[in-house]
Amino acid sequence: MVYLLCVDRRQVHLELIKSTRSTNEAYGIQILFSMTISFVFITSLLYYAYSIIWVNMNAEMFRREMIPLVGWILFYASKVLIINHTCALASIEVSAPKITNSIKMHFLTFLNAALEPFAGRKHG
Repeated sequence: MVYLLCVDRRQVHLELIKSTRSTNEAYGIQILFSMTISFVFITSLLYYAYSIIWVNMNAEMFRREMIPLVGWILFYASKVLIINHTCALASIEVSAPKITNSIKMHFLTFLNAALEPFAGRKHG
């Protein structure tokens, strides 16, 4: 019973690995290109914000220039962080230590064997 649950989990994990690899093969270059463009945009926008800060302009003009600029900086920064976080989670999941899985398997086998005598008993 417990062993079958573990086998199902391992099958799902294997499917996740296959899915992650195929996604990486299909979209790896596009993701890399998107991250590169995002870093270039962030750098350019920060340089433009720096130049706006040091130019003497009235408060209304300053707000009109900085609000959209900050919005775009936040957009591209969040894009980089979200893609990075998603890729890191998938990478961690795929490269999970095999020792941990081995320990889980031994524990589940032991638990299954320990609960086997009680499986046939009826409560009441």
